[in-house]
Amino acid sequence: HHGHLTTRKSCALVRTTAADSYPHVMSRWLANTPIPVATFPHLARHFRKLSSDAGVQRALSEEGLQPA
Repeated sequence: HHGHLTTRKSCALVRTTAADSYPHVMSRWLANTPIPVATFPHLARHFRKLSSDAGVQRALSEEGLQPA
């Protein structure tokens, strides 16, 4: 459903869970396409939120990936 992230801060009802990682990964992949993540404002907000998460930053670093 398109509106899911319009009213929630995460994919789960209360807190960030593993389910939130999938849209974050898809958003990172968008950087390699001509479609900017900003095209999807709710997804972009979700991406920014997770990108600032210490656990996400640590995982990216451990995988040798640059923060987006």
